[in-house]
Amino acid sequence: MTKNIIILPIEQLIQFSSEAVNDLTYIINEGYNKQIIKYGIVVNPRIDSSKSFFSDLSLRPHTCLFYIMIDDITKIGGPLRLVQEIGNNTTLYEIDSPNGYASYRFPMENIMATVAYRPMPYSGNANAYEVTAFCSFAKHAGIDIYESTKTNFKKHYPHCNELIVRVIVEHDLVSYYHDRLGFTEYNRTLIHCNRLLESGFQPTFKTNSDFNVADMRQSI
Repeated sequence: MTKNIIILPIEQLIQFSSEAVNDLTYIINEGYNKQIIKYGIVVNPRIDSSKSFFSDLSLRPHTCLFYIMIDDITKIGGPLRLVQEIGNNTTLYEIDSPNGYASYRFPMENIMATVAYRPMPYSGNANAYEVTAFCSFAKHAGIDIYESTKTNFKKHYPHCNELIVRVIVEHDLVSYYHDRLGFTEYNRTLIHCNRLLESGFQPTFKTNSDFNVADMRQSI
């Protein structure tokens, strides 16, 4: 099966139509809803609304990249430019937009996976980036998009030497990131549901109970 991945710099993505951002908001929320519904810890969707898409994901121009794996590239609504054909039958594309971005759309039924990378400097490493908006809607698609985009991301941001994920332990994702993606846990923190703001979460983030967050890392 061909895997088509589109590279979307944030400075480009913010120029897309509100309808396209609505599409992406729905997609990311659907991806995160799997754990929200199954475990009943988190109350709110990952993104509060399409108007807060970029702020809720902490995606800023010229610092972040968003990748989306598409089933059928002819259903994007506009032209693409081939960037690279990599192993495992995967092709990377960029948006080719001589006439602007208004025609591009991301219907849910055409999406296989998403992932984004954003800066996450901390005391131990000022060059660390965080993996976010990581969603999979097809078998093995999450692993495929992650393994297929790391090298491309590194080309854009060569100073990055470490990737970080922060996962809710009770969502049973620690083993997935360790066994399937090669991350190693280095810290675990108990988060109290009545002190979420103090723990650095956004005001819209609510939970039904206390939970643990595992910080995991991978050198690149």
